[in-house]
Amino acid sequence: MISFKSSTFIKTLPLTVLVWAIMLSTPVNGQSLQSLQNLNGDPIIAPIELIQSIKVNGPTVLLGDIFTNTGDKQTIPVAYSPRPGTRSRFDATWLYRVARAYKLKWRPISTKIQSTVERESAVVSKDEILDVLLVALIDNGADADMEIELAGRTGNIYVPAGSVPELTIEDIVYKQKSRRFSAVLAAAVDGANTERFRLTGRLNKVTEIPVFNRRVLSREIIAERDITWQRVRLDRLPKDTVLSMETLIGKTPLRGIKAGVPIRQSIVKQPVLAPKGSLVTIVLRMPRMTLTAKGKALQDGGEGDIIRVANKESKTVIEAEVIGPGKVAVQILSQIASRN
Repeated sequence: MISFKSSTFIKTLPLTVLVWAIMLSTPVNGQSLQSLQNLNGDPIIAPIELIQSIKVNGPTVLLGDIFTNTGDKQTIPVAYSPRPGTRSRFDATWLYRVARAYKLKWRPISTKIQSTVERESAVVSKDEILDVLLVALIDNGADADMEIELAGRTGNIYVPAGSVPELTIEDIVYKQKSRRFSAVLAAAVDGANTERFRLTGRLNKVTEIPVFNRRVLSREIIAERDITWQRVRLDRLPKDTVLSMETLIGKTPLRGIKAGVPIRQSIVKQPVLAPKGSLVTIVLRMPRMTLTAKGKALQDGGEGDIIRVANKESKTVIEAEVIGPGKVAVQILSQIASRN
């Protein structure tokens, strides 16, 4: 607490210094500023100022939400609040009319002056909406293995802050042939105020497909640990999309494939077990006899592929089936028959 024992000292202080000394020695809020007095006993009136960015949590905007130092007028409602999740703007003309109506000493310094009010809100997410809607569609004959595509509405629904809305579907119409629907979503707040939203759209068939859970590089051998399952719309899949995990295991991609994307059959193949130019063992199978020889692969080959191989000794080029890493097999009778 600041005290002044000398009245002569007080009179010699500048007015602004004295005011600040009083403010520092006394708890001051927006209301007590108006009760301060100068040396002559006249009240010191705090200036009325515009609040340009306002957040409200109720159905109305109060005078004290817009202007400072409004005293006992601060709780007077002057406008309706915007809908939850939206904003309203008060322009200079409207603000000046309100100030004059309630005898506030304020006027805009420019016609561009404005105040923006935002209603505090809670969000009802799109996922919550889709969950409630899908249950209602299933009750009306829709297949449970479907994905909802909303027409127009893609965002969230907003309700007053602090409320927990109860969502229900009203007046639903579902056409199985076209898989199109229309419905009314009711969001009841505190069992009283109910907001209603019209929803339209269609259902799309979905399925689960195997995708990689990491980026798989070219020539890597695909294992079960590299695969996860992803739910996707059927109408968005390429025609040659791999639909079974067994089709992938043991194969290798022709190029790197990112995680989470559909895998096409045309970009995976059996791994190269006999690279072009590598030495291979040629297995010659004949009745009651199996011979081996060394050869050179003239093409890349995976398991089960038929490739051209040059015998290292005779230089003869034959066709052989890749049966393992660095190993090919040839039926000698088929080779003789092909030559004849």
